[in-house]
Amino acid sequence: MCAIWVTAQSDPEITNLGSAINSDQIEYAPSISADGNTMIYQSNKEGNYELFMAHRDPSGAWSSSEVIESIKNFGSADVLIAGSSLSYDGNYIYFFASYPGGFGIEDIWYVEKEGESWSNPINAGPNVNSSGYEGFPSISADGSTIYFMRTVESPYPGKFCYQLYSSKKDKIGQWMIAEPLPSPISQGCENCPRIMSDNETLIFAAIREPSDNYEIYQSRNLGGGKWSDPVAYDFINTPLDDKYGTIPSSGDLMYFNRDLGSGHDIYSIPIPLALQPRKVVNIQGVLKDCSTGKPIEAQIAIFENGKSMGTSGLKSNAFDGNFTVVLKTGASYEIKIAPRGYVAYSVVYDLTETNDYGLINKDICMEPFQMRQHIYPLIDGDTATASLFVDDVMLTDTTSMFVVEANSSYLIRIEKEGYKTIKQTLRIPAGTRTAHLHKSYKLAATKPQLNLRIVNNIDSLIKGSLLQLYDGKTRKVVYQGKLEEGFYNMELEYDRKYMYKALAPRHFYHQGELDLTGINYGKIINEDAVLTPIEVGAKITINSILFETASAELTENDKNELKNVINVLAQNKNIILEISAHTDDVGSDGNNLKLSEARAQAVMDHLISQKVPSRMLTSKGYGESQPVVPNTSDVFRAQNRRVEFRVSAVK
Repeated sequence: MCAIWVTAQSDPEITNLGSAINSDQIEYAPSISADGNTMIYQSNKEGNYELFMAHRDPSGAWSSSEVIESIKNFGSADVLIAGSSLSYDGNYIYFFASYPGGFGIEDIWYVEKEGESWSNPINAGPNVNSSGYEGFPSISADGSTIYFMRTVESPYPGKFCYQLYSSKKDKIGQWMIAEPLPSPISQGCENCPRIMSDNETLIFAAIREPSDNYEIYQSRNLGGGKWSDPVAYDFINTPLDDKYGTIPSSGDLMYFNRDLGSGHDIYSIPIPLALQPRKVVNIQGVLKDCSTGKPIEAQIAIFENGKSMGTSGLKSNAFDGNFTVVLKTGASYEIKIAPRGYVAYSVVYDLTETNDYGLINKDICMEPFQMRQHIYPLIDGDTATASLFVDDVMLTDTTSMFVVEANSSYLIRIEKEGYKTIKQTLRIPAGTRTAHLHKSYKLAATKPQLNLRIVNNIDSLIKGSLLQLYDGKTRKVVYQGKLEEGFYNMELEYDRKYMYKALAPRHFYHQGELDLTGINYGKIINEDAVLTPIEVGAKITINSILFETASAELTENDKNELKNVINVLAQNKNIILEISAHTDDVGSDGNNLKLSEARAQAVMDHLISQKVPSRMLTSKGYGESQPVVPNTSDVFRAQNRRVEFRVSAVK
């Protein structure tokens, strides 16, 4: 394999993007929008590594960069944030981070554009993230496939190796279980995938014999789960590690980062024609209401040569209506948009004879439905146990009739606790001759209402706390975010269980369960998540660490529970934690003391293996000497077989 060593001086085609982006610090891992006018990259120019956004002005020059505040402020200052992927429509940023409350040490998260700002980070969920490490995501142009990498054992000393994975969205827009990419891509040591706008060209870094350094390769999706043999980007590869590259929809230019003698900066370089991705045409514009001019959020369906492409991840932005559709040349396409309440819209783009990259600006306005309402003018029906009001006067007997007059209107209101209030205007047309008018109303139950507070042990709201709420059956994330005021209100679904985790700086986490089994109406659930402040003497107890009898070996479930403790320690590096193990009274005092010491040491060894500094930990076994309840039943003995974490010092 041939590798070419290039420098800024020897190859004039390499262009430094200039001081608007680059600094005397490190800039790396760029990601580019479809039109090539917006870039996300990582830099430590403000101290910690953060994600920055830069735009190109009409003259083609890059403007000054700004840090993305919602990503920066979501976690503490020592959270790792890296590896961004800007969606081709510019509405999402995917990245990986070590925020607390994830599924692993580092997870893939994303934010959505909200006008001029961005939402709080949202976890991509358990079908993408695992208990290990996921990094460097790359989202496809239609938003329906995400590529990323997971750690594997490295066959190369001093090198971190990874395997590339992908996950697709199902019909309702949820990520499915991720699958590893097959050979010839996966060969034991890959890195940093980037899917191009044609949705078939993948560039990635890999170590291939005889080299022992990373080089950039390209492979094309052949369909049916097969990929072409990777081809090296010899026009840019060097004898050093080459990893990061991104290409806009035009396909003729590559952005990358490298130290070319003036610091670790971001550059651009032309791509040889033979290695350019398949040509595409970008359709971009704004989707809005024809009557009001307000933006519309809607799913965008694409049909290629009459066949649905299943693009469940493609939609217009709710805040400004912006959308981008990327179409490969060589086929005919129909774009369909049909939001509720609007006349469906469709447009055809025939690109069968198109061979060049193109950009089409296409604003779309949607016509609202004009519907004729039919009113059946009477008021009767099954309103038992409900309160019926006519013009704000409650009827004492809901089975009796009341007199209405022709060419008049009446305000009807029906109320029942736990059900949606019905409010309707009943209009009696002029010339009505009917003696008895009948109208039935069906009461619809409201959903259960959750009122959750995150408080400390003196019942004070913890502002800026974090909450994760999951469906207990599907494990789907229902809510995940930062509670600026420390409380949260939302509707829940009927007849199911939910699980939640509450976290806050300088506090131990709290986990809880909300059991709505059998609830089918608007029940009010008031829940307090009480977090213990981290101070000397504070402790948390984990009864779900269940050692086998006479065993000090941790189970996989135990290790999963300990992830929460690892996250607490990662956010509070100024504490020393004593791991205290306790037993019940079964067995001799001496044996129980030794067993508890071994169990405390097993927990400590596991935490250290997960990169918790040993200086933060001590372990001690107390045997059966400190029961929390009398050892008079199996239930009480189980409560006494516990592991506690007590803060012994705060530095």
